Amino acid sequence: MELRFVGGVYGGNIKPTPFLCLTLKMLQIQPEKDIVVEFIRNEDFKYVCMLGALYMRLTGTAVDYYKYLEPLYSNYRKIKSQNRNGEFELVRVDEFIDELLHSERVCDIILPQLQKRYVLEEAEQLEPRVSALEEDMDDVESSEEEEEEDDKLERVPSPDHRRRSYRDLDKPRRSPTLRYWRGTSRSPKRRSPSPL
Repeated sequence: MELRFVGGVYGGNIKPTPFLCLTLKMLQIQPEKDIVVEFIRNEDFKYVCMLGALYMRLTGTAVDYYKYLEPLYSNYRKIKSQNRNGEFELVRVDEFIDELLHSERVCDIILPQLQKRYVLEEAEQLEPRVSALEEDMDDVESSEEEEEEDDKLERVPSPDHRRRSYRDLDKPRRSPTLRYWRGTSRSPKRRSPSPL
């Protein structure tokens, strides 16, 4: 069976989507955890990855969920999702993973309760989460600090440089009369004809 979208049930007759049928088949087969982790880490087939994520959410522990599915927050690929009316919507992978984390029902399946992350962190079962944005901000701050240090080194002028840049501050840089002379023409040939 070829997966082309995610979804639960649709239509007036409440038909299951192929995604939901494969989820049921996985629940019947009960693959080992290593196989499910390989499904989740699969970068070639995004729908297989979503199938593994949903299966992990249904059968795994909270520690497994946070450990294996949180890295998918940095996956922004688009996936098709079929709603109950049979219409398709574009959703990103990170949105689907967030829905698995925060919603009670995904793909028309009621999900088991999930232990909060901060509780697992306090019990030292999980490391504190570092968001990708924090990592980027740290990189930007360190590069800005390096640039500031380089600028400080460049700004320190030599004594010879100070002598060359001296000018009389009482004198204007340009003569103001030259500016006005260039702007007005007293020649009758250059005057534009009057509109009268």
